[in-house]
Amino acid sequence: MDPKIRELLEKTCERISQNFHRQNWENAEKTYQYIDQSINDILSIQWTRTDKESWLKEIQGTVSQAAYALAKLNKFEEAVVTLERGLARLLSEALQRDRADLEQLKTTDHTDLYDRYRELVDRYHGAQLQQNVDALKTAQVNLDKTIEAIRQVPDHENFLKPAEFDLIQVAAQQTPLVYIITTSGGGLALIVRKEEITPVWLQELTTTALQKHVGNYRNAYEHRHQDEPTWFDTLEQTTHWLGQVLMDKLLQALAGEPQVTLIPVGLLNLLPLHAAAWRPDTTQSTGNKRYVLDRLTIHYAPNAYVLEEARKIAQRVKATDLLAVDEPWSGSANCLRNSQYEVQIISATFDPSNQQILSQKEATCDAVLEALPKATVLHFSGHGKADLNQPLQSRIRMANHEFLTLEEILTLRLESRLAILSACETGIPGTKLPDEVVSFAAGWLQAGVAGIVASLWSVHELSTALLMVRFYDYWREEQLDPVEALRQAQIWVRDTTNKEKVDYFARKHTALSLVNPKAGFAAMHLKATIAYHHFQEEDRDFEHPYHWAAFGFTGV
Repeated sequence: MDPKIRELLEKTCERISQNFHRQNWENAEKTYQYIDQSINDILSIQWTRTDKESWLKEIQGTVSQAAYALAKLNKFEEAVVTLERGLARLLSEALQRDRADLEQLKTTDHTDLYDRYRELVDRYHGAQLQQNVDALKTAQVNLDKTIEAIRQVPDHENFLKPAEFDLIQVAAQQTPLVYIITTSGGGLALIVRKEEITPVWLQELTTTALQKHVGNYRNAYEHRHQDEPTWFDTLEQTTHWLGQVLMDKLLQALAGEPQVTLIPVGLLNLLPLHAAAWRPDTTQSTGNKRYVLDRLTIHYAPNAYVLEEARKIAQRVKATDLLAVDEPWSGSANCLRNSQYEVQIISATFDPSNQQILSQKEATCDAVLEALPKATVLHFSGHGKADLNQPLQSRIRMANHEFLTLEEILTLRLESRLAILSACETGIPGTKLPDEVVSFAAGWLQAGVAGIVASLWSVHELSTALLMVRFYDYWREEQLDPVEALRQAQIWVRDTTNKEKVDYFARKHTALSLVNPKAGFAAMHLKATIAYHHFQEEDRDFEHPYHWAAFGFTGV
């Protein structure tokens, strides 16, 4: 494409920043309308994801500026729609294409359109896998023609058209949606309920302040092996700051809502918002600090459309068939000592005939990829690594020195209820395209998983095992919704004493030994591990956010 077009787009993005700085909200809005139309036109003739990403990089941050300007003009509905259309564009595009609702066409005289559309989507995927640009171009051109033909059918006029506010309202019926943005002039949360939009102005949540705190947080994390106390202190400082500038105000505006779906924008996705707003809790005998999750059950989502698509999957898929991957390795010593015990206990909550466990050398990429379509619950216990600069190369380690990358996950087409990523860094998004939220969680959503549990940092393997075992208890045994099960498990890990944890696993050992001796032995092992290493019975050795706050729930 002509370099002059890219230069023009860059200058237009500079212009919206200038208008924003001058608080010329009307011109900022008009400038973004040009940017939005231009990028849509450009993306429509880009045939590979790499090409699309190269153009999307030019406009990062402009959607937040536009939404903020619209809110300043009291155009809250337009601000929400602008964010919805401008966030996670590639993910929304993929879901619209791959999961288009065409069931009505099958019951009319238009089955030919249904068959043609599905055939062209399959061709598009094949061309993607082969990286065949000519085939991609042909498939896309034919898809566009077929989409226009479908729009001529009565009741299909809006097929695959950009999101409108009514779609967002539908997504907000289950829980309020909260879009959270930062700009150079401050932050803004837009709370969308069924009948209203509530703005929450966050003056101190500027882009500069966020970049500073994220920089300190990431630096401490990268040096955690050399200086663990600084990492722990920085994590607490970060959660405290999030409470002061964001979550305290948001909690007041939510006024007692029990659940909410947060749609953070940009670098906010790197931080554990559910662990913000800590303060001394004088109402509890334990003296623990209180966090957002003590008052609110939190879902995360890239946007409302993706959330609603996840809900559709959750409604029709039963969590009956487990695929558990237990620390794939390549001949070295097993360094996650509690992984096998975690998997043995959680697998005991499923029917033995409805589960497949791939352990260590068995867990090759080919074996896992072959097993994935047969499972409705995916549990990965092992090692993960996020690549912030090249997020498509973020990876989960498999056997034989292989890796399952985010790029490969994006090619999958599944229907699964949950993916539990009990591995390091599986929730960290890339920073190259922060508005796109390119992460494992988003990748599994695109692949067809309704809900994902993933981590923002590397957690001690014993802490992880405790959290996961308790999560499955709350979910499978006590029948809580998965997102609530995760919240309760995090509170349990944080608040129970060492003795209470030992007693819990002692009871678990007794109960499991009668029906599943292997799982019973695993419970006994975890009991002994806690008792040996955490000998002060009344202490709470796992109360620091490091041990429980890394994991968040994306989707439903």
